[in-house]
Amino acid sequence: GDRAILPGGGVDPGKAPTQMRFRSDNPLQTDDELRQKQDRQRQMQDALQMQIDEKKRLKDLEKAEERAKELQDEQRLQREQDQLRQATDAEKEEKERKAKAQEEFEEKMRLQIEASANARQPHKRAHAAEESVDQPPWGGAGG
Repeated sequence: GDRAILPGGGVDPGKAPTQMRFRSDNPLQTDDELRQKQDRQRQMQDALQMQIDEKKRLKDLEKAEERAKELQDEQRLQREQDQLRQATDAEKEEKERKAKAQEEFEEKMRLQIEASANARQPHKRAHAAEESVDQPPWGGAGG
């Protein structure tokens, strides 16, 4: 069994038996040579598959980083919008508070002026019914 068939049909007792491979570059190879060749091919295939897997992993990692960056951008925009909304709301509340304070101030001043006018002219109020219709309520000369 450990003899190789020679091209002329003879047997070489020092060689391992060969496997005839008709569609091969080397039709006369020993089982060891075939195994080594298959091992090399398998190793090359494995190396190629590793490269393919690594490229896919890197691409997936890149996509994940991109998604993370987009998410960060969305969160940053949301925070900025929230801050802007809060600032706008605070500004609006401040304007409303100032407007209310202004209204209260104007009402207080009106009441003070009215009270002051009433305090200076108490007798005018008592005789208001006797005054002429043409005359203004503050007792102008009407002239």
